[in-house]
Amino acid sequence: EGHFVCNDGVLEPVGAAQCLRGCAAPRGVSNALVPACAEGSAVEHGSTCTARCRSSYVPLTRALACRDSGLIPERFECVRDGNLTVAPTGPFYRSAAFAVRVAVAEP
Repeated sequence: EGHFVCNDGVLEPVGAAQCLRGCAAPRGVSNALVPACAEGSAVEHGSTCTARCRSSYVPLTRALACRDSGLIPERFECVRDGNLTVAPTGPFYRSAAFAVRVAVAEP
């Protein structure tokens, strides 16, 4: 059988095998670290980009899947980490003291 090499989406020599490209970490995300993925500036096809934000910020989407040079979702957003009291609905949440920790977007 032949030997194939996959280099950034290009299969050599050309054949029937499939060659899928990796993804670049998102750029230009406000309050994100550089690189924006914990895995580095590039992520392999089939892997996950774990979103990274500056101190006091959290990603609204924590993981982005790399599928043949495209991240799913394409970007993420870093929002200020904070506390917000939320009044949940339903029969099990009647206490006014119930609160959950959520991310709060800056105005």
